[in-house]
Parts: sequence; structure tokens; C-alpha cells
Amino acid sequence: MGDFKCVIKSHFGHVCSKMTAMTRLIWRYKNFYPAPALLMFTKSLVLSHLDYCLPIWGNLCGSDMHKLDKLIFAAFTNIPLFKSVTRSRMFWLFEKIDISSSVERRNLYMLKFLFNVFVMRSNLHSVLSNY
Repeated sequence: MGDFKCVIKSHFGHVCSKMTAMTRLIWRYKNFYPAPALLMFTKSLVLSHLDYCLPIWGNLCGSDMHKLDKLIFAAFTNIPLFKSVTRSRMFWLFEKIDISSSVERRNLYMLKFLFNVFVMRSNLHSVLSNY
């Protein structure tokens, strides 16, 4: 079991570094695109790394999940419209731009997974291939 936890922590670190790299990329080009395009780029580039296998590795401690929320917040505050939003209003920003926190995203993916396995009676291999 210890090896699995080590793999999960390693994957978590990799996801955090990829999200940070995408945030830097968006920051580098933020002056060349209008805010709606930056919002779309940020949602697709940053959140896609967060969502990859989230139901499997997402049962981390609360401080790790909060770290993910801070990385999401940092990415979206690159957009000039949201530059002045303080960290105390992080979840307000998430609601305003219609995204979920890392815990909410994990719970939603888990519910979808369980629905497909137990209600739709999909075979486990086909369900896992979607994640």
C-alpha cells in the first residue's frame, strides 16, 4: 500500500508542475489575447491536467486539495479581468467563471464513475477508458 501512496504523491506533484507550467504559458501571452479567449485557454489548458485521473488520485488530504485550488486560482488571476481578486475571494471567482473547486470536481467525477459502473452496468474496462 505504501508504494501506491508514493505513486499517487508523485502523480500529484507532476499534475501541480504541469498546471504551473500552463499558468506561466498563459501569463506569457496574456497581452496578446482578449479576456474571453484567455478564459477559454485557461479552462482548457489548466483544468485538463487537474481532471486527468482525478477520481483515482483525488483522495488526497485537504491541504493537497487546497493547493490545487490555489493553483487554479493563480491561473485565472492571470486574466486581466480577475487580476484584483484576492485569495480570500477564491471561491467567489470560481463561481463567477463557472468552475468547480478541486474537491467538487473530484466528487462529480466519482459520482459519474459510480453511476456508470453500478447504474448503467457498464463494464469496468470501458468506464476506466473514459478517465
